[in-house]
Amino acid sequence: MSKSKSFNQRSKKAKTIVEFGLTKVAGTNGQGVRKVYTPGSEAKRYWQLIHRSGGTMYVECFLDIPNGEQKCPGNQRGLCYHAMAAVYTAAKAAKKNLILCQTHKAARRLCNLHNGRIIHIRSRDSNGECWGVFYDL
Repeated sequence: MSKSKSFNQRSKKAKTIVEFGLTKVAGTNGQGVRKVYTPGSEAKRYWQLIHRSGGTMYVECFLDIPNGEQKCPGNQRGLCYHAMAAVYTAAKAAKKNLILCQTHKAARRLCNLHNGRIIHIRSRDSNGECWGVFYDL
């Protein structure tokens, strides 16, 4: 599977989870949403922590297990769809639209069309990354 096809599938899955109201904001701070709960495959439950620094959002993703939590394997290989769903949830809570882009160049083009703001989105557990264009509803 190509890198772009995989990205598009993860992004679409993440957006669908949020559109169906399956995510839950579990914590906020002065910068916005800090913790989000998202569903996973096979009835698994995940939670994400969002850290902000400058123009970058770092997302950690954890799988809830009976004895605590473990790092999400998908977020250790790249930016998992749970992490993307958490960012979509944060945008929705801030009353913003969000488009995820695989490259900074694509984000710049969309930013000009929507008069938006570009945010670099990174996995805190790997080198997985994308760019988000946030713009008003």
